[in-house]
Formats: sequence, structure tokens, C-alpha cells
Amino acid sequence: MITHHPDTELLLDYATGALTEPMALSVACHASLCKACASELKRLEALGGTLLEQSDKAQMDATSLNAVLNRLDDPEPEPLRPSAQFDAESLRVLPMPLRDYLPASLEALNWRHIGSKVSQYNLDLHVGNYKISLMRFKAGSAQPIHTHKGQEITLVLTGGYTDQGHHFEVGDFDLKDTRHKHQPVVDSGEDCYALVVMDAPVVLAGPFSRFLNPFIKL
Repeated sequence: MITHHPDTELLLDYATGALTEPMALSVACHASLCKACASELKRLEALGGTLLEQSDKAQMDATSLNAVLNRLDDPEPEPLRPSAQFDAESLRVLPMPLRDYLPASLEALNWRHIGSKVSQYNLDLHVGNYKISLMRFKAGSAQPIHTHKGQEITLVLTGGYTDQGHHFEVGDFDLKDTRHKHQPVVDSGEDCYALVVMDAPVVLAGPFSRFLNPFIKL
């Protein structure tokens, strides 16, 4: 059961198109798994449409018309990357909005191993300082104690973990920032796949962290 959701402000920003692409992807993936948030987004979008209809209609002047006509000569947009063919396990794990960002099934991705219990695949999406990754955590593993220089969103895709007294499972949306120092511990029954979006690096906070922080690349 999904118990952790984006807050209303984040959903409203998504509904109005105010989020960056990485942030919007995390919300879209959550909403594809969460009926409650999908319903709330429809309500917010409908509300926005009603407000737009009730607002005064702007008059188009000659300058605006010329700008529209000039865009007719703009080059055609680049075609979208052909959709990858996913195996049954990948279709089970990956939310629909995420599939367009991946070139292959999970096992065919070029995973980078971080120690023996964590693997990472970075999505080819370059927006500002964001890093968008698929993470695979071994069942029963404890992650290093760390904090953040910015925001970190974790969306659970399989398995689950416990962190700061809260349990997160499939579909849960976990937002951490500079106020949090934490250590997720993965459930013992199943590996945990997660979509992780960060706008700044993590900072290790445990023993020897001052020696390891210069080398960490998460």
C-alpha cells in the first residue's frame, strides 16, 4: 500500500508544468502507480483549465501574429528515440513514464557497481545539475549514513526499505533534503529497485566520511 506521496505543492507544480523534467518524471512515475495522486492531478489540471477559461482572453497583436508565422520556418524537432523492447520483468518493474528514457531491459543496461551491494544506471537526461538514476540495492543491505547538499527523491519500484522510522515500499515517494541525515536499510526479502533524482551530491556522514567524501560520485 502506498503511504508516502508528493506534497500538494509539488503536485500543483506538476499540473501547471512548472517542474523541471527530472522532477516531473519522478512525479509522473509515482502517479502512474498511485491512484490517489493520479486523481488529484486530474482535479488540479481541471481546476487550472477552469481558471484559464474564466480569465480575460488576451488580444493577439500584430507582433504576436508575426512571431507565430515566423515559427513556421523552424526546423522539425528531432524524432523520438525508438521505443525499446522490454522483457516481462522490466515491464513489471518499470513505470510507463520511465520506459521512454531507457534503451533496453533492466538486465541489459550498463550498470555501474558501487561496492558489492549497490548498482547504478544513470539516465541520459542532462538538465542543470540533476542526476537521474536507476538504483538496485541488494536485499538486506544498509546504505551509508549520509545527508544532502540539495534534494533527493527516491521512488520505490520493487522491494522496500526502512529509513528514519518509516517504511517505504513499491510506489512510495521519498523526498529528502539538507535537513535529513539518514541510513536506508533495504528489506531482506527482495532486491530494491528505485528511481533516484538528485539536484546535488550526497554527503557521507558516518565514520571516515571526511576521507571518503572527496571520492564519492553518487
